Amino acid sequence: MKYILFLLILSLINLKINCDKASKVVEYAKSKIGCGYFPLAVGQICTEELLKKYPFIFSQEPKTKKWIGKQVFSSNGLVSSAFNKVGIKIYGLIPSKAADKTDWESYGRISNFPNKVCILYRFEDRLRTQETGIYIGNGEYIQAKGYEEGVIKGKMPGKWTDWTIPKGLYDNEPIPDKPKEKITWFPYLAKVIVSSGRTVDIRKSPSKNSSIVIRILVGEYVTITGEENDWYKVTYGATSGYIMKEFLRKF
Repeated sequence: MKYILFLLILSLINLKINCDKASKVVEYAKSKIGCGYFPLAVGQICTEELLKKYPFIFSQEPKTKKWIGKQVFSSNGLVSSAFNKVGIKIYGLIPSKAADKTDWESYGRISNFPNKVCILYRFEDRLRTQETGIYIGNGEYIQAKGYEEGVIKGKMPGKWTDWTIPKGLYDNEPIPDKPKEKITWFPYLAKVIVSSGRTVDIRKSPSKNSSIVIRILVGEYVTITGEENDWYKVTYGATSGYIMKEFLRKF
């Protein structure tokens, strides 16, 4: 009986540890706010010797010298260090076919953001990662941004384009009793997609019976600033109004 009780307690401890991985990643990332930025760094202390080993970085004076004596991280280095703390090895930071899918539980574009702790990306194109960061909840992220800023906390949506959740981060996580909270950040860039014709109507209010403010061509881009039922509130240049959701694709 005591042995069974021991196994039960041990399994509960393991469950708590596993469920707590995301919060430990967040705790680690928060503890690094105010640290410096240095390409390829994963938490080293910045020194004159370190700078001189990399002449192309040392040439950034005085931007780099401000971090001497502090821990420094690259954009990817902060992310990999945070997840390494909970036993998750990040071998690739490109959420595409170029990376081994076995490393990732899920990934996608920022338009279907999961609203949970995950890795964030900004791509210059689909093969080159420009920036990475960690979404920490409450509409905030942490990243090693650059020589001037170092490790900072920012507000979503930022300039992020993609996200991933590595395998193991949410193992044995209890199934929530209610659906995940839906969060939409505005403004959002969106493209006008195929309708019944070559143009789509921007209307004065969110109703098919509302007057048409302007007609725009399929393929044009608008900025989404809000939503109401089946409609998005948008701006197009100096014009504002409403377009039905089915005619827009968010990015």
